[in-house]
Amino acid sequence: MDSTNSLFAYKCNSSKIDNKSSFKGASIKSSQQISSNLTQSLGQGGCVCGSRLTVCRGCRHLPRAPTVRRGGTLGFRPPEVMMRHIEQTTAVDIWAVGIIFISFLSGRYPFIKVDDDLDVLHAFTHLIGYERMQMGARSIGRRLLLDPRPLPMEASDSPIAWLKTR
Repeated sequence: MDSTNSLFAYKCNSSKIDNKSSFKGASIKSSQQISSNLTQSLGQGGCVCGSRLTVCRGCRHLPRAPTVRRGGTLGFRPPEVMMRHIEQTTAVDIWAVGIIFISFLSGRYPFIKVDDDLDVLHAFTHLIGYERMQMGARSIGRRLLLDPRPLPMEASDSPIAWLKTR
C-alpha cells in the first residue's frame, strides 16, 4: 500500500507543477509492479486475495487441505472423526452403535453430554485413559496433546462421578 500511496502522491504533485504535460517523463509503475511490491512486502508467497471475494490465479493452483466428513450427532462421534482422520470406515457406525448400547445399559441418554468435540475427547481420555488415547491417535497419524497432564484422580473425580455431573 505504501508504493500505491507514493505513486498517487507523485502523480498529484507532478500535475500541479506542469499542467500541459503532467505525466511526461514520470516513471509510472504498472499495476503488476505495484502488486509484486505489495506481495513482497507481505512476505515470500504472500497473497492479497484474502481481502477479496474471489481467489486469485496463483492461489487456485495451491494444494488444498483434504476435506473430512464430520457427520453424525455430537455425542456419538468416534475419536478418529473428532481428530479429523481422512480414512473413515464402517467402524464409525460400530462406534455409534456401541454408544447407543452403553446408553441403554446405563439408562442415561445422551451418555456423554457435551458442547463440542474437545469435550468429547476430554471425556474419552478420562474413560479410556491417556495412554490408550495417545496410542489411538498415533495409529491414525495424529497427536493428542494435553498440557499439563491430568493429575491422578481421587474417588470423587472418577469418570463415573464426572459423567453423573454432566
